[in-house]
Amino acid sequence: GPEWCTRRSGTGVDRLFGVELMRASVDREDLDAVIEFVLASGGSDGPVDLGPTIRTRARVEPPGGAPVTERAVLFGRAGLFGIVSEPEPEPGPGADAHGHDRVRTSSGPVPAFGAALFLNAGSLHHVGPGRQWVELGRRWAAEGVRCLRMDIGNVGESPDTGPPGESSSYPPGALGDVEEGVRFLAPADPGEVVLLGLCAGAYHALQAAPTTHVGGVAVLNPLRLPSSDPAAGGMGDLIDGARVSAWGDPDEAPPTPGAPKRRFLGSLRDKGVFRPVTKHLPDRVWWAADLGRDRKDPVGSLRRVVDSGTSLLVVLGPDEWPGIGRGHAHELKRVAKHGVFAITYVPTLDHSFHVASGRNDALVVLDEWVLGTGPGGPTNPPGTMTIS
Repeated sequence: GPEWCTRRSGTGVDRLFGVELMRASVDREDLDAVIEFVLASGGSDGPVDLGPTIRTRARVEPPGGAPVTERAVLFGRAGLFGIVSEPEPEPGPGADAHGHDRVRTSSGPVPAFGAALFLNAGSLHHVGPGRQWVELGRRWAAEGVRCLRMDIGNVGESPDTGPPGESSSYPPGALGDVEEGVRFLAPADPGEVVLLGLCAGAYHALQAAPTTHVGGVAVLNPLRLPSSDPAAGGMGDLIDGARVSAWGDPDEAPPTPGAPKRRFLGSLRDKGVFRPVTKHLPDRVWWAADLGRDRKDPVGSLRRVVDSGTSLLVVLGPDEWPGIGRGHAHELKRVAKHGVFAITYVPTLDHSFHVASGRNDALVVLDEWVLGTGPGGPTNPPGTMTIS
């Protein structure tokens, strides 16, 4: 109750939120206030007997949205963990197999997808980067999209499925785990599902799309792409231009052995002191530079997803854009002609999805894609560029 609560304004909030995670700091004055409160609380009244209430479901009201129901679930052969967010049950003539009306009750079009599966970003569990999967899952559920935030094996609350003590952002069993999630979320029609992933989650979403037959994939800032040749059996290379320093453990994702060294011009793409100049060079310049060097073509991995009949949206920031977007505009437009495909460059988006301005711009693009209006719509943020 209020008698147990002390409220005060934080003095250093601008240095804690809206900045890159590694640059966040807590104000000393705020820390002193916490310390003073704890020391003054003494505990002189003795231990408090707590009687926790265990609930199997929770009713959540997203800001500005309709109430949704959340529940924790275990699914699949290994007992993978996830949290389902879904519209409150309103059985009616249009209800699906779960008793939820698929027609959105608020203004606007019916969602393009009936369900969304959120995948881990590296070793982050089901809350996603900066708790963003929670916010997105609840907001989309309020708009009629049934959402599952899942943990693949060895991550978060899911059981360890690999060798003891071994953890990886790209475990070999991840593809099977994603397939289990799709079956749980939409056993009758996987085409209802859109897969959502950042970084390693983007890789797993692109890898799983052709075999799971999901209706859509929306990925953010992949650092590596699946091999464009599914028979190759390899993971695929780090994308050309991705900063290896973005990895928590540099030994986890070394450059591909035997990869050819980049030619001089190609190595200048959006790097350091050259960025003010290189960012203004037209795509055809980078296309010409690519002709003079051996390289891996990232378009092949994306084409494989689109050719499988899956709708695909790729959202990139400045760290990933050089390796996937620059020099490939012509090939990407060709992919868009043969399927539902869009790639959007958000110049303010950092890799880890932590800087507020870039994150908010990317979320506008995601909302338009998943909720049915499509990228390139009238609410796309200024400064973004979409190839579709």
